Amino acid sequence: MFEFRSIKFTLSMAAIIGIVPLLLTPSSVDAETPQIAQSTARNLKLSVKSICKNGDAYFQVTNNGKTWPRPSKISLYRTNADTLVSQRRMRLKPGQKASFKVKKAAKTGLEIGLWVQPEWFTRPFKYDAKVTCR
Repeated sequence: MFEFRSIKFTLSMAAIIGIVPLLLTPSSVDAETPQIAQSTARNLKLSVKSICKNGDAYFQVTNNGKTWPRPSKISLYRTNADTLVSQRRMRLKPGQKASFKVKKAAKTGLEIGLWVQPEWFTRPFKYDAKVTCR
């Protein structure tokens, strides 16, 4: 299995070969290590950091592009059954960050996923980031 040595190198290579969005959730990475995913699809340039800390799952969404023309739904799911945990409707400006926390995620041991669904274009459902707390 490929081992991720540098997130910066990995994201650079993904941009070169056109993998979008990129989910950095290899099994060799500890959930306590921050993971970063990026998407550059059609006016939606964002990055998502995910980490587990003290049994809680944390996500931070950053808008790396222009001001979103309309709000987006930012949803958190239990990925095993695509069960909605929480959802917020937001419109982010350039560089703006939004943070989300799922308390006691380690208690269930289930994977938590985040998906950003913009209102200004249709984007196929695919998690932008995932994390499993243990």
